Amino acid sequence: MNLLTTLLSVIMMNTTDPTFKIIEHPEHFEWYFEGIGAVPITKVYLEKDGSLSTEYSYDFGGEKRVGKNTFHKNSSGEYQGTWKTISSNGNCYEGELTLIFNVDGTAMGNWTWKGMNGKWNINLLKKDKMNNDKITFISFLYFKEGGKQNLEEFQEKANPYFKKYGIEILHQYQPISKGQIGDIQNNLEQPDMIQIFTAESMADFQAYMADEEVKKLAEIRNSGLRKMNVSFGSEIQTSEIITASEKNALHGIALVNFKDSLGFDQIIEFNQQGQSSGLFSKYGIHAENFVKIMKSMPAIGELDYQQPELIVIFGVDDASKMKDYIADSDYQKIAPLRDNALKSYLFFMCK
Repeated sequence: MNLLTTLLSVIMMNTTDPTFKIIEHPEHFEWYFEGIGAVPITKVYLEKDGSLSTEYSYDFGGEKRVGKNTFHKNSSGEYQGTWKTISSNGNCYEGELTLIFNVDGTAMGNWTWKGMNGKWNINLLKKDKMNNDKITFISFLYFKEGGKQNLEEFQEKANPYFKKYGIEILHQYQPISKGQIGDIQNNLEQPDMIQIFTAESMADFQAYMADEEVKKLAEIRNSGLRKMNVSFGSEIQTSEIITASEKNALHGIALVNFKDSLGFDQIIEFNQQGQSSGLFSKYGIHAENFVKIMKSMPAIGELDYQQPELIVIFGVDDASKMKDYIADSDYQKIAPLRDNALKSYLFFMCK
């Protein structure tokens, strides 16, 4: 973008608009299309009618593709528009897209293609979050009879590839109950296992998934599953409030959506006050991880939950103390910080 175009963009656009971030620093962002992968942005500019356009290019299936999407804000606050991609062999692909922007300039939504029914996810991500940061995955596994043995066989045989591509399994939890905070009921099917693992970067994970030997081994695992859903994202850096649970603690895995963009800060503030006041240590409560979700997808079967904005992993050393914890006046003082920010908070308790 040249200097004149940049100045005109600044004049035309309110700098509090989250799309201003991509106009100001397009080099910090890239698209992530479900089914395609990471798509680099080559140009960003405003059209005469005030709508925003981004141009992009990528290689896919032996084709070199270039494209453009254009979108504008509607009365409900969503950004809607169209996209069009042309490949080196002359094929043309086009469809529609819908986006919801975050205050940091990132966005999530869906795209459709005129050539096929259905919707696919689309995310606008910061490059440092997409390519360089460690990615945390939360997998919800539902076994067929004997399927756990299939998983164990896969993990044993795939271990050399885990090491090769920087994949590390951190935890495997068995859910024993479920619940919610707020009015939205947790009607999700309880998984047989929730697995937490990491990859050093999205590029490493994509290379792992593309490995032909890994694909063959994955058939062993998949044959023992009737459903598997996966959410992934990057950790929010909150080392000052992270503490380790006792060996036999219960663990909660919570899928969280907020009323607005301030929700992230409010839930972190709740945990900071719970930690600094001594409330958490008094009752054996531990904040262990906060994962800001980039994408949720079905690996097997259908995705049966709304994509969360955040997944919280917490520990409870002694479940018998929970009633006293919730009744504690210090808890009741800080709980509104979290609860007033929530659209939904659905959790599974695990051992």
